[in-house]
Amino acid sequence: MELINVAQIALGSLIRGAPVYIVQIVGIIVAAQNLGNFPRRSRLALSGLLVALINGFISSVLLSVFPILAVSRDLGAANLGIALTALGIFFAIIAAVGWGLVIMAVFASEKGTGG
Repeated sequence: MELINVAQIALGSLIRGAPVYIVQIVGIIVAAQNLGNFPRRSRLALSGLLVALINGFISSVLLSVFPILAVSRDLGAANLGIALTALGIFFAIIAAVGWGLVIMAVFASEKGTGG
């Protein structure tokens, strides 16, 4: 498969995820603007949203391009399935960590404020 086709597939994958990426980027901006008012919550939200955004970018590109590269290298269907399952589990764990940090930010209290 030509490099241009792989790039088109990767770009298409990123475009499909664009609405979520935009919301995450807006969340990052809002959290950064609130660092002075809510430092603990903002840091947790920033960390979680950055993890989720970076994970989303990498996983969407890799999981869409990997099968094409694997087929071109004659990886075999069974090995491809195992590799995709392992990658999917890995990226799901990273996503869970990111969203766990965001959830912690929602319920975290600011030290000394009682809220």
